[in-house]
Amino acid sequence: MHPAQPVSFGIPNEWREFERRHAHLLQAVLPPLFDAATKVFARTIESEHPHERIALMLGRHVPEDFNEVFLLCANGYGIAALKLLRSMYERVVTMVYLLRNPSEIEAFTDWHLVEKRKMLNRLKDEGDEATNYLTAEEVAQIEADYERVSAKFPKKQRSWTRLDLRSMARKVGLDTLYLSLYVWPSWQIHTTAIGMTARVEETEEAVSFKIGPQREDADRALLGAHTCLLMALAEHTQHFGLAVSPTPLFAQHKDYWDRAAPEGRRTLTPPVPSAERPGDVPPTCQRP
Repeated sequence: MHPAQPVSFGIPNEWREFERRHAHLLQAVLPPLFDAATKVFARTIESEHPHERIALMLGRHVPEDFNEVFLLCANGYGIAALKLLRSMYERVVTMVYLLRNPSEIEAFTDWHLVEKRKMLNRLKDEGDEATNYLTAEEVAQIEADYERVSAKFPKKQRSWTRLDLRSMARKVGLDTLYLSLYVWPSWQIHTTAIGMTARVEETEEAVSFKIGPQREDADRALLGAHTCLLMALAEHTQHFGLAVSPTPLFAQHKDYWDRAAPEGRRTLTPPVPSAERPGDVPPTCQRP
């Protein structure tokens, strides 16, 4: 019999390399950021406004999104981290948009009733029955809820809003991040030639799959996640009038990533947001 092979979860060599690359981030930049995020997002509110309650729930997801990206980056899975970055950016854009456009919250919350009805239709399309998973009463409630809200949405509408994400981001001043934090990650998520070639290594002898850690991609994803977390934190601080100052956190972000940002095309390096106005995004800082 072969002796049992030890099983590990994570890549210790990558942990050490990540710690070497980002020692200052780990020791000086992230601790105050995490403290601020706890004060801003790990709280309760007694607001009568639905858009504020929803925004707090969306905001509470953002630190967890950061932790997921961080975990992958620390293990060298840069491409996987970029894939998670897309949904993190989408969440932040949606959260900011809803805080600034409270009249849209009803469409946001009602749309999930439309999605539940779509689920029933998809089960039928697959030759399945909803009552295999839900009670007859639950199915009837889904149908009733759909009938109540369906007139609010055009038949071919595919989301709670007619705005695409780029248009929504433009309305809240976050569109200059769209290519870096949404388009490029989307190419990695979907089956695209660009996503495929990102994992291809070409030599004189052959074309092969690129194995090993993707450290540069990991650093790009970490930069993007750091930026998203700050944007969410600043928006909440400003909207709710919280006794948390994001200004030093933005200064630390800028100082660190001006020096540590990976080399490469400008469009893949998220710009540093402004501390004074979360929606005011200046040009990308150039590495010295």
